[in-house]
Amino acid sequence: MKKVVFYLMSATVILAVVLTSCKNLSRVATVHHEEVITDGITMTSTKSGEVSFLIAGSGTMIINWGNGKKSETHTLSDYDDDFLSTHRYSHTYAYYDTTRRTITIRGKNITHLNCIENQLISLDVSSNTALKGLWCFEKQLTNLDLHNNTALEILWLVGSRLTNLDLNNNATLTSLSCNNNQLRNLDVSNNTALKDLCCYGNQIRHLDVSVHSALISLNCSYNQLSSAALDHLFGTLHNNTVEGEKTIFILNNPGTDDCLHHIATEKGWIVNATE
Repeated sequence: MKKVVFYLMSATVILAVVLTSCKNLSRVATVHHEEVITDGITMTSTKSGEVSFLIAGSGTMIINWGNGKKSETHTLSDYDDDFLSTHRYSHTYAYYDTTRRTITIRGKNITHLNCIENQLISLDVSSNTALKGLWCFEKQLTNLDLHNNTALEILWLVGSRLTNLDLNNNATLTSLSCNNNQLRNLDVSNNTALKDLCCYGNQIRHLDVSVHSALISLNCSYNQLSSAALDHLFGTLHNNTVEGEKTIFILNNPGTDDCLHHIATEKGWIVNATE
């Protein structure tokens, strides 16, 4: 009888251990799953009609359109040179009201995002550290935190209401377009890899590109640059030989007509002050 009781007690202990282990494994799996899907992008929109965007990367992503319906799972395609032209709006959803909604896109390897004219109120890419390219044309967007996006190479933030753009952590940027915003200052001193810089249509009064030895194109038209500020800018242009023509566009600044073009042209730059 004692042996029977002993065996029963032993079996009970073993079963308890097994059950506990299974629970722990389940919890670990759940935590792991949550860790995988928390990387990604969050955006808020009030648009009625089609909300569309294009995403590239590797692995899978999960889209929740913020309408209470089941999330969608998609396989990501790699980024290529035809990303914007042949794959535009690969993910689209139609809304029939203007309710404020939060859209989430989860995936650990999202590298490129094109979100254009979706009436976004907010865009959060801070947990998407793999992001290399971002195209965003959103009139209602007033700020964007890019501190964690240290892999960014292409950044187009056009036609929004940004008054500040902090790019101190984005050292790998090669192409930057931030035209038609409300920027008074633009500090690109940490973005030494820049080849193309377009910042026209802002309120910038001072610009310095002295650390940009690979710069090919600079468009600072329609800003508030005085003749002295433009002369200073010309002085910071490099005189290196690069592939293609080096061009600076300065149309419609207060100092456009009085600045000293020769400071730039003597370094091999073409100064464009016309439409």
